[in-house]
Amino acid sequence: MDYQPTRNGHWPGESGRVARFDKIEIVLPQTPEELRARLPLADLQAHALTSTLQHYSLYEYRAKLLIVAPDRQYWEILARYESQLGAYKICYVELAYDTFFQSVRDAKAAAQAAVQVLRKKYHRRGEVKSISDTSFYWEARGARTNLVVYARLDKRTGQPLMRIEWRLRHAPHIRKKTGIATISDLRDFDFEPFFTKHYRREEIDYARLARWFNNIPVRAKVVEHSGGFLRTYAQLGYRFCIGHEIESAAQLRQHFKEERENIRAHGGPRTPGEQKYACLSYYKLNSFFRPLAPEGREPS
Repeated sequence: MDYQPTRNGHWPGESGRVARFDKIEIVLPQTPEELRARLPLADLQAHALTSTLQHYSLYEYRAKLLIVAPDRQYWEILARYESQLGAYKICYVELAYDTFFQSVRDAKAAAQAAVQVLRKKYHRRGEVKSISDTSFYWEARGARTNLVVYARLDKRTGQPLMRIEWRLRHAPHIRKKTGIATISDLRDFDFEPFFTKHYRREEIDYARLARWFNNIPVRAKVVEHSGGFLRTYAQLGYRFCIGHEIESAAQLRQHFKEERENIRAHGGPRTPGEQKYACLSYYKLNSFFRPLAPEGREPS
C-alpha cells in the first residue's frame, strides 16, 4: 500500500485520464451478408480498433456486430443506419475509466493499489480474483456485472495505462444499469453519472471495527483508559488489523469471508468468537468501512 495518490488526488507518474467504451457486442436479426450490403463497414472500421460482423444463431438473431475501442464518430455513422438494423439488442458493454502513466511500472503499481480500496456493490463472489499480478476480477467472467482492474498498454497508442472497467451483460441488465438500449444511447452516453454512482472507494473505519470486536455500543465513550493512557477505539481497530496482517479494506473483507467459511466448514459447537463472526450481518460488516471520494478529477 506504499503507492498511493498524491495530495491532489492524482497518482505518481500519471499523465491523463479518459472514460470510454472498450468492447461492445450487438446482435441483429439480419444475416451478416444482408448487413454488409447495407452498412458502410469501411467507414465504421476507420473509427474503431475492431468492427466486425459475425455469424450468430440464437432465437431470431443471425448476426453479431463486435466493436472494440470505437470513437464517438463511429456511433454517429451507425446511428444514421439505425432504422435498417431491425430489432437489434445491445448485449454486452465494457465501460472503461483509464488512467495513463509514463511507465509500465507506475501503471502496474496503481492497479495493485486501486484494487485494495475499490468496492463493488452487491459483490456476489465476495472475493477479488487475481489472474496475474496486475489483473483483478470481482466476479466470475460470466457475471451480469463485473468490475475488473488491470494494467496494460493502450491498444491504439501503446501508452501504459491502468484500467478500471465495468463489464455488463444482457440487454435488460445493461439498460437498467446505464440506460443504454439503442445506438443513439451509445452515441450520447454521459459517463460521469455512471461513474459517480458505481465508482466506489472505501477505507477501514477502525473505530467501528474495534467497537464490534470489543462489544462496545456505537454511542459509548470514544476512548478507554489502558495503563494510565487514553487509547482511542480507532487505535484498537488498527491493532486488530495488525494482528491479522490486514493492510486494506479489501483485505479486511477477505478476512471476514475466509473466517466465516472456515467456521461453516468445520461445524460442531462454536466458541463465542466464532459465533460473533458467524452472526455478523451484511449491514454490520459494511459499517466497518467508510467511503472515499474517487481519486483525482471526475471522469471526462
